Amino acid sequence: MTSSKAIYFAVLLILLSPISSTISMETIDEERAQSMSSPTIENNWVVLHNPSIGNYPISETSGLIHSPFGKFDPLTESPPAGPWEKLGLSEYNDGRLFIVQSHSSDLQELEDSLNLLGIQIIDHFPDDSVLISIEPWRTGDQIDTIQELNHVRWVGQFPAMWKISNSLYPLMDLDGTLVDLDITPSPSNSPDDLSNLERELFEKTGELHLQSHCDKYLCKVKSAKTSLISSLATDFRVLRVEMGPVLTIHNSNASIISGVDYARSLSELDLRGEGEVIGISDTGLDVDHGDFGNRLRNPIYNLFGPDSSGADSNTGHGTHVTATLLGDGSGDSNSTGIVPESTFHFYQLEVDSSGILARWGSLYDMFEHSFLNDANIHTNSWGSENLVGEYTSDSRSIDLFANDYPEMLVIFSSGDMSNSGVASPSTAKNSLTVGASTTGAFGSEPAGQVSDESSSGPTSDGRIKPELVAPGVMICSARAQEAGLATGGSCSESMHTDGTT
Repeated sequence: MTSSKAIYFAVLLILLSPISSTISMETIDEERAQSMSSPTIENNWVVLHNPSIGNYPISETSGLIHSPFGKFDPLTESPPAGPWEKLGLSEYNDGRLFIVQSHSSDLQELEDSLNLLGIQIIDHFPDDSVLISIEPWRTGDQIDTIQELNHVRWVGQFPAMWKISNSLYPLMDLDGTLVDLDITPSPSNSPDDLSNLERELFEKTGELHLQSHCDKYLCKVKSAKTSLISSLATDFRVLRVEMGPVLTIHNSNASIISGVDYARSLSELDLRGEGEVIGISDTGLDVDHGDFGNRLRNPIYNLFGPDSSGADSNTGHGTHVTATLLGDGSGDSNSTGIVPESTFHFYQLEVDSSGILARWGSLYDMFEHSFLNDANIHTNSWGSENLVGEYTSDSRSIDLFANDYPEMLVIFSSGDMSNSGVASPSTAKNSLTVGASTTGAFGSEPAGQVSDESSSGPTSDGRIKPELVAPGVMICSARAQEAGLATGGSCSESMHTDGTT
């Protein structure tokens, strides 16, 4: 089965080495660099000669704070509050949240000083500011103390409208409209705060509360009235309110077409993923497909999925992605995956009856579960089609996880939306976001170009995404036997004895 839109996680080839010792890398001379050019694939890539490492000073602070309503200098301008009265907010500010701006681009001294005062930093704002939470009875004294710190340029209250995603503004005027919401709880919440928030949210969603979920990283509320949004914006227990994501799959990635076999031929190392465990979240999986052997470590996990079935009964996307990464080529050696000796575990995210992609709980919890089950890499070929470019609650959840578990790499595809923007949550700061380049396979565009359909950045807040692109167009991989809506043509006549292709 071929995929016409694909994201290939080439970084796995580098990371899945069975060698744990340090390898000395020599600089590549001219003769060797020329020998690295593939004789069969048009080479449009550049080999770096004798790269060097340099030290660069941290840039000077701009004095600006970038808000959802534009940048401003707080010493000369008031923070832009947004249309808070028009949209029905009862208050201008959140009474407990404050912005602290540093004199320097290096925030370390400011963060250390706030920590010594027992003040928790709950978020960061560009350019050089942090968000803190202060109990009401301590506000006056602590603000005075903070303002006296040498590293502090300005302190001010956090406007409540900054919590609301701009995608929700048009809906807030529509009485009676129902909307799915993703709510980011404040990291400063006590267990009682979070419990009370969960209870109140469920009470306000009535009989639909069974479809809602709340944990310390994310509260998902189904079919909420838009009037709930304004009250959440002024609630000290809430850091962010946004529209629930509409998830969609991104077609994915095999070793000959993507150039992995050629890359292996340049190395004396046998990089086939032996001893590595990979976590994969996708639609579902044809678990008895011949290319997987007995390498699925556990039954398919459904604790974060929308139903209890792990079948790949619609597009077959999860089977295609998994075989691209891990297929052993026993059905067709020309379609061997990238790391055919790795083992893996799988998280299903598809509703079998409709083919809709959905998820239960926070990404933090899912990736933590994956890590605690021995994975050091977790790949995700899916994203939101309605929150393009936004830094969402899921993006934040990934970043919190990456900070707590730096040993694990989380990879997301950038999406298939061309220059419309990258799909969240690939907008996370600490995930690796991968776009697709052309392969020249099956009459497609010549190899070495960024695919026209691959999503490109920057993110809405100006960061560069994706970090890299790699071969990912017209990839030949496995087809789920039960897939009733599989797309793509046949790329191989071979099949396993059980009939799987």
